[in-house]
Amino acid sequence: MKKFFYLLCVFLLGVAAQASSAEYIALNNPFLKYEGRVLVNKDSVSFCYPGTAVRVAFTGSSIAVDLKNNAGYYWVEVDNKKPFKICTHGKKGRSSIYMLADSLDAGVHNVQLTLVNEGLFSRPQLYRFVFADSSKLMNVRMKKHRIEFIGNSMTCGYGVEDNSEFHGFADSTENFALAYAGLVSRRFDAEPMVVARSGIGIYRNYAGPRRGSFNPLPSFYDRTFIFGSPAWNFSSFSPELVCICLGTNDLSAARYSMRLFHMAYFHFVEHVRSIYPGAKIVLISGSMLTGKRLHDQRILLNGVYQRLKDMGVDNIYRFDFSPLDPSLGYGADYHPSIRQQRVMADELTRFIETTMGW
Repeated sequence: MKKFFYLLCVFLLGVAAQASSAEYIALNNPFLKYEGRVLVNKDSVSFCYPGTAVRVAFTGSSIAVDLKNNAGYYWVEVDNKKPFKICTHGKKGRSSIYMLADSLDAGVHNVQLTLVNEGLFSRPQLYRFVFADSSKLMNVRMKKHRIEFIGNSMTCGYGVEDNSEFHGFADSTENFALAYAGLVSRRFDAEPMVVARSGIGIYRNYAGPRRGSFNPLPSFYDRTFIFGSPAWNFSSFSPELVCICLGTNDLSAARYSMRLFHMAYFHFVEHVRSIYPGAKIVLISGSMLTGKRLHDQRILLNGVYQRLKDMGVDNIYRFDFSPLDPSLGYGADYHPSIRQQRVMADELTRFIETTMGW
């Protein structure tokens, strides 16, 4: 490992930049490619949704990153090497520097750093990258496709790294990269935009009142983050496909309202259509409901789908994940295991191949 590192320099006129000692990179620099909803300030980049990422291409022998302490877990992908996970917990002070790659060969290297747990409460931040002397930043390759995933715990990867249904939620066992949305994104070389939270619903959150919760997903969808934050700039990302996987939490507890669910879901889809008029939208039932609740969810989604089709909407689709298979095991709190998430990714992959022609 090199003994010293140097901060990235300020870049000029969209050309590859030479790094030099004690100079900071502007976090809004065009050579940094952010994926997901981020708020870029002068001294930090803030984000909260799993799947939010930053990508960088460079020539040089090493790269490190300065991240907020005690603020979650990250998935690191360096070139075609095996990904690894870093933990920011158990640290003192504002932030720590984490080595992402060292002793790299000559040539261009590609690094992606992805938040893989929910950052609602820890509120992750990135402060700077640190490169070896004489590094140069290059243009990041554009991905082939763009998908927005709107969902709940299954989309986040809740408990996917756990092997017991009797364990509760932990940041350490949540991993978006191993959940269906992360897997599907990589399979199609798609840039993901994720708006998802565990326990969230379309009209009521898990175990919420029958009349509805005050903060279901549509209540914060237009904001950059779940908590108080500026409005999101929807013009910054134009998906080809929007996958909405909501309804499990609305129907998980007793005494839900089919009427209120239908109204809320229909109006939300109409809102998404108004934002992304050119996107195809798929209404998805998750894998965790069973019996009457699963039946009701599919009836409700079919009803919203048919209502839109009767209005002449031709870019709306329906898709159902298979229910959980006990032989594949469970993650925490009876959530999909790694093997179940792979099955879900396989199913959605086949659907997208047929629907989108990718």
